[in-house]
Amino acid sequence: MKPTESPLTLTQWLRIQFPGCSHNDIKQWLRLGQVTVNGKTTSNGGMILQSDDRVERHKQNSLSTKLSASPLPIIYIDQAIVVIDKPTKLLTIATEQEHQQTAYRLLSNMLSQETKQKPIFIVHRLDRETSGLLVFARNPSAKQLIQEEFQTRHAVRRYIAIIEGEPPAEQGMLKHFLAENSQHKVYVAQRPSEGKEAILHYLIRRRLGHYTELEIMLETGRHGQIRTQLSAIGHPIVGDLAAGSRHNPIKRLALHAHYLAIHHPVTGKLQEFHSQLPSIFQRFK
Repeated sequence: MKPTESPLTLTQWLRIQFPGCSHNDIKQWLRLGQVTVNGKTTSNGGMILQSDDRVERHKQNSLSTKLSASPLPIIYIDQAIVVIDKPTKLLTIATEQEHQQTAYRLLSNMLSQETKQKPIFIVHRLDRETSGLLVFARNPSAKQLIQEEFQTRHAVRRYIAIIEGEPPAEQGMLKHFLAENSQHKVYVAQRPSEGKEAILHYLIRRRLGHYTELEIMLETGRHGQIRTQLSAIGHPIVGDLAAGSRHNPIKRLALHAHYLAIHHPVTGKLQEFHSQLPSIFQRFK
């Protein structure tokens, strides 16, 4: 099915094509990865369609039906991968202090109860305070292929961060060498040989008085990289009190993983996933 000649958002086009369905129905289709544009899965209902775009809606399978009411938001799921929208203040995996309340444990328990399948596999992590897109593999082969894509820097990860102050340029690249001490605190190493290379690219999205909203694209994926690098240039993320932030107006770290693009480990097709910015971020105006 193709959209009309008039510019429409994906949500608007779906409402026209499926007049008997509610807005919440369409949001759920997008959230569960049931809509593709030109063969690529997307959850971005606000994207503007072009006249030659091919939009398809794939009907819900039994697995998606069982998980649609999950308290842990699932963006996409199939037999190879699961993509979730991790809330802030939830660990990715267990630590010495916390074993049960983790994204890995919650998702593992849910899938084992509903599908009776083997455990999931960790591909990458988000800091406890960071919200947004997190992908897990459902078999060792998928884990290996996706991790290789991360390691070779072919996966695309973009974040929204609100920082204190304003960086010196409209866009730029930050490169540091990061190390980690025995308390797992990440810091900028004095000499390159003492750390691991960390590179990110940033673009100013909005100027917000004393704050600035950035879009950040990771080239590498070091633990604590974004927080440490922005703090190192004197612009810590709002709410990152341990890294020098002086303000915490939304009572959380103002960092959200909003975009992820990977090649599917089975089909090889590029799949793009989107997560809306948390509504509390709109307090920054």
